[in-house]
Amino acid sequence: DRYSSLGSNVMPRISEETPLTPEVIDDPTMLWHVAGSDRTLDSEEDFQAVFEALGSKIPAKWKPVTRESFKALRGWQQKQLLEAVAKPLPYVYKFPHGDVSPEPDLDAIDWASVVGVQRSDVGSEGVLFVELPDKKAVCIKAPLKIAAEMYGTLLCEKLCIRCPRMRIVDKESQEGQLMYHSLVKIDERREPGERKVREMLGTRPFVLVIEYVKGFELADMFGPPGQEWSKAVFGLPGGELTAKGRAILRDFGSLIAFDMIINNCDRLPCIWENKGNPGNVMFSRGDNDVISIDNMVCCIHPENDRVFSQILERVRYAARAVSRAPHVVHSDFARITSLLLEGCVEGQGWPGLGMDVGEDGALEVQTGFLNTMEAAAHGSYRERDPKSGITLQALQKMKDWLLSSMADRLPNQPMEPNKPFNLFGLEYIHPQFCAAVVDAFRDSLELQEAPTRDKLSGSSQSIESNPPAHLRLSQAAVEPGFDEQRRKRASRFYSDLVIEDGEAMPMAPSEELRKRLMTDLQKHLTQPTTYTSAVRNSAIEKCNQKLMQRARQAKERVAAQHLQHSLPLPKVETFYGLEQLACLPPWPPEVDPTRREHWLSPEEFRKVLGMDPPDFY
Repeated sequence: DRYSSLGSNVMPRISEETPLTPEVIDDPTMLWHVAGSDRTLDSEEDFQAVFEALGSKIPAKWKPVTRESFKALRGWQQKQLLEAVAKPLPYVYKFPHGDVSPEPDLDAIDWASVVGVQRSDVGSEGVLFVELPDKKAVCIKAPLKIAAEMYGTLLCEKLCIRCPRMRIVDKESQEGQLMYHSLVKIDERREPGERKVREMLGTRPFVLVIEYVKGFELADMFGPPGQEWSKAVFGLPGGELTAKGRAILRDFGSLIAFDMIINNCDRLPCIWENKGNPGNVMFSRGDNDVISIDNMVCCIHPENDRVFSQILERVRYAARAVSRAPHVVHSDFARITSLLLEGCVEGQGWPGLGMDVGEDGALEVQTGFLNTMEAAAHGSYRERDPKSGITLQALQKMKDWLLSSMADRLPNQPMEPNKPFNLFGLEYIHPQFCAAVVDAFRDSLELQEAPTRDKLSGSSQSIESNPPAHLRLSQAAVEPGFDEQRRKRASRFYSDLVIEDGEAMPMAPSEELRKRLMTDLQKHLTQPTTYTSAVRNSAIEKCNQKLMQRARQAKERVAAQHLQHSLPLPKVETFYGLEQLACLPPWPPEVDPTRREHWLSPEEFRKVLGMDPPDFY
């Protein structure tokens, strides 16, 4: 009896021997092994559905697989179907954009508890959306020019322009290794052809941990949904601009000023000939606030003097025009109204919103531009202090901080001929260029207060005749293997600037200049500046402060426990250094995570907490 070895309450399971008898196939209590687990196929619909799910894995002439057609199959055919239906279904994970919220603390992520990861192919180098416990989320990127993107973000934050928070993680660090292996492990549940994490992160020494932002791009707004959104946000037609619409347009003006500082030609049209890229203008869902994304700097080295001076001349013209007559609509800024009305079909394929925000809208853009010029030149509170705002010293400090963070990954030997090397985008960070743009802002703002200031308020005439032409790029050869999307993304790094006489001058540093920059960086690293030492000391001090804070919190918890249970102090046999305790987990196995200060040696305890252990407890 085929059930003789089974208990009376155990359901029978399909035999591996084929062909199966008609009685077994028709038995509704029989357990079939489906997708890695046993289940009954009570109805004909259930029976057909499990085989239909196999799709192309079974011959078309066998379909549909019904109980009757299954009975008619030969033994080997039945066996093939049973083996196919028994295999576990492939791992399928879709990042739940609608259900997650941003992780508030980017510095304390438990990478070992990652729930899921999915790569978005939007962007030239891809983004990983990472789901964490409690429906929190972060993003991961590993751009080749990671330093240039981080530097641009630091500048953006300094100007109080909203952008996703981010930080750099060395992949070889303790946190970096835990992050990488956790993401790879969960990604490798997928079918081999669908795995993305190892390919994306495997060869990159650094990654960016980025704030997850629930948002949408301006490029997503077109057709009826775009018209509905623009009407709700901007107001008009026939009425006035809403307060929210005016705020958005001022934010656009801020982005224009910021993009001049970082030399970004790939967002909003103004001084550049292109018609803009609405894919680099993001809005947060819910409040429709403008968010600056893709903030990679592309500064011009001072030695590239012709390109340097031509870009600076065009920046200076736009800044002076608005400073002299802020209430006059200037042609450079009227281009934003054209973008919103007509789009940029040629180049980006975006048809626009079909909404004309008019002269009032253009003036709001100019107001935002002036406000950010002021913040860059003099700080947010108009101190008129030459040390306020964005200074060359502050710009250099930010570069020094990045350089010290990446020092261990830069080549430390003289460069060999024809051997490729990666500067992580440091070759595009030139504080002198950013400072020169800010100086142009500062000089232009002085025109607002000059006694001879032109007061053409209300006039639509240009304050200057014969304005210089918009800056024009000529696409140069890019790295082989670039697809069209990456080609557009790389345009500002691999493009030539067309000079007045029609000559095309490369904006990117030459190979010779890159090697000299590498040599200069190596020298800089061997002679640490006072600031670099200060950065290290500051990091140690912050670590000490965190440990002290946690120790005080632990003391309070221990005191409360003593009152209730007279909890004894832990027995400590081995002491550990500060770097092993004031860090992210894992900690040594015998260490109580809530009372790590007990495992400091008396000398280290006194040094960190300023008192002996008996006095502390």
